[in-house]
Amino acid sequence: MTIDRSREKMKKKCTVYLTSPVFREMAENELVSISKKERITELFKLLEESSNLIESDVRFPSGDTMKEIAENNRVDIIGCHLSHTISGDITNLPHLKAVCTATAGYNHIERTSGLIVTHTPSVLHDAVSDFILSLILSTLKNIPALNSFVFQGKWREDQKWDIDAFLGRSLSTLAVGIIGMGEIGQTLAHKLAPWNMKILYNSRIRKNDLEKKLPCLCYCKEQGEIFRNADIISLNVPLTDKTLHLAGKDQLLMMKRGALLINTARGEVVDMDALLQLLESGDIEINLAFDVFDPEPLPVSMLDRFKNIVEKKPDLKFIFMPHTASADADTRAEMVIMMLSDILTIAEAVNVSNCNIGYLNDKINLIPC
Repeated sequence: MTIDRSREKMKKKCTVYLTSPVFREMAENELVSISKKERITELFKLLEESSNLIESDVRFPSGDTMKEIAENNRVDIIGCHLSHTISGDITNLPHLKAVCTATAGYNHIERTSGLIVTHTPSVLHDAVSDFILSLILSTLKNIPALNSFVFQGKWREDQKWDIDAFLGRSLSTLAVGIIGMGEIGQTLAHKLAPWNMKILYNSRIRKNDLEKKLPCLCYCKEQGEIFRNADIISLNVPLTDKTLHLAGKDQLLMMKRGALLINTARGEVVDMDALLQLLESGDIEINLAFDVFDPEPLPVSMLDRFKNIVEKKPDLKFIFMPHTASADADTRAEMVIMMLSDILTIAEAVNVSNCNIGYLNDKINLIPC
């Protein structure tokens, strides 16, 4: 059933529900710059003046709790983030007009006809591309393992410096493959270009202008070309029906022995079951640097399987991070600012009966259609 949200009788003030106290608490975080703190504080003040604001006192309310609050208070706008699953039970509520998430990804929101959904694009690319670079260099130079080697007291007096000890690899000698040339992929390419390596890329649309700026770029029409030829592969795509298990059994089998697969996109982009089976059987021997998993958090049983693989094949390098690629203080603060700004714009539109996509199109960060 299509819900006509724009014709519903508007209240004097709309009701906004923020699903976590973390949004306001970012204004108190010591790592956040003063200007970002002041802007968050200012937006909260404006939001309190223009709406009936409800804030969760817990960081991760259950789906039932969120539905109950949204339903009982006839909430117009919900502000959330990735850990808050906004199911169809919530998005189908007839009085709900918008869901705004303080994340670039939005697959945690079940889309419903007529519902406005906003996200935070064009803010993560620097932080995430820096993170990818750190994963690449950490893996090539074996930094995590060697750090542990020293801290665990394994670097003994009788171990002299030698030519073939603790060898790593140089980035400039390798081919990097980027799958997904959105903002993050393009920023990563710019940062890799000075290293003078070959950069293969695959994208829905060929980036001719970018290729002129970066002569090291080589377009691959088929993703298989990247899986077969790249020494390092970075997955930078949104999670959609088309990218689900983009790195599946067939693609993983194409990868070079000793290649590095990086996933900072979404866990479901990689077929984790196929990955584990192929590593355990020895059909592939690849290094991994993952910031996202399917499911999250990484289950102990799955982690144990990865540990067993490394025990049997100690030359493999696995770096696993807890979904922190965008965890730069000011980046996260800006995500909150963008979400609050969108909520405020929509709240004001609701109050003047202009809550429709046409009116708001160029005023908020709508998700792609």
